[in-house]
Amino acid sequence: MKFALTTLSLIIGAASADPWLVNPCLTDEFASADFCDVSLPIDERVKDAVGRMTLEEKIAALGSDTPEIPSLGLNAYNWWSEASTGVATDDNAKTTKFAFPITTGMSFNRTLWHATGAQIGREARALMNAGKAWSTFWAPVVNLAREPRWGRNIEVPSEDPFQSGEYATAYVTGFQESPDDDRYLQASACCKHFIANEMEGSTEDGHHEDRQHVDTAVTQQDLMDSYMPPFQACVERGRVSSLMCSYNAVNGVPS
Repeated sequence: MKFALTTLSLIIGAASADPWLVNPCLTDEFASADFCDVSLPIDERVKDAVGRMTLEEKIAALGSDTPEIPSLGLNAYNWWSEASTGVATDDNAKTTKFAFPITTGMSFNRTLWHATGAQIGREARALMNAGKAWSTFWAPVVNLAREPRWGRNIEVPSEDPFQSGEYATAYVTGFQESPDDDRYLQASACCKHFIANEMEGSTEDGHHEDRQHVDTAVTQQDLMDSYMPPFQACVERGRVSSLMCSYNAVNGVPS
C-alpha cells in the first residue's frame, strides 16, 4: 500500500506540468506515417523515421542531450536519468530512495533485487505518464567492486561476476517488465559501463589519469571470466533494452 500511495502521489504532484514526452503519432501531421504504423515490422518503421530526418538532425541526435526533431514531431530529449537507488531526474522529483546496490547485493536475495527494480521502474513510469520524466534510465551499474580506490563501488552489487549477473537479471526484469502490460517496457534500463570501468580520475606524483583517457590492461581470461559475464547475463537473461559503453580503452582499443 505504501508503494502504491507513493506512485499515486507522483502522478498527482506532476500531472499539471507540460509533458516532457510527446507522441507525434497522435497528431494529424504524423498519424499516417509509416513509423507510426504498429502493424509494420520495426525495421520498416525505423527506416521511415530515419529517412525523414535531416542530416543536421541526425548529427544533433548523436549526443545524450538531443534537441527537438521537427521532422518527427519530437521535443528535445535528454537520454540521461539515473535509477540505481531510485529515480533521479533533471528537476529532482521526490521518489522512493533505496539502499545502495553494494548493500542490497549483500542480501543475496534475488526476490529483493527484482522487487527493488520493479518499484523504481513503476515510479519511473508514473513520472513519465505524468509528463515529468524521460523514458530511459542509466541503471544498473554492473562493473565489479574490485578496486577499493574507485569512488563508485557503492553503485555496484558485488565483486563477484556471477552475483553481479544475477543482480542485473533480477533488477532489469523488475524494472522493465510490468505485470500490467506484457507488450511495452515499463521503463528502459541500461547496464553500464561496458567494460572494465573502475576509474573516475586520479592524480599521483603529478601524473593524472581519468576515465576518458585511461587504457585499461586486462587479460583475455579476466575479460571472459570476470568482466563480461555480468553484461552477458544482463543482455541474455535480463533482456536489457540498452547498454552504455565505458569511457576507457581496453588493451589499446576504445571500448
